[in-house]
Amino acid sequence: MLFRAKDEGDAVRIANDSPFGLGGSVFTSDIKHGAEVAKKISTGMVFVNHPTMVKADLPLAASAALATGANCSDSASRNSSTTS
Repeated sequence: MLFRAKDEGDAVRIANDSPFGLGGSVFTSDIKHGAEVAKKISTGMVFVNHPTMVKADLPLAASAALATGANCSDSASRNSSTTS
């Protein structure tokens, strides 16, 4: 999908107005500013000047609906679990 944003604030609003959120990207000529914009995006991982990359073995749950890690692979669940 392609969304057109009026400005940077609108782009952040569009990015955060999604039930999904495993990964996102910010593309810019100013990497330092891109990192600041990335901090405003509510998603699991945000890349600057790189397309998103989500691997099945990463223990990642990026939205409230996924917070239990139920979507992770067995390997990721085992590697991210702790016991007392």
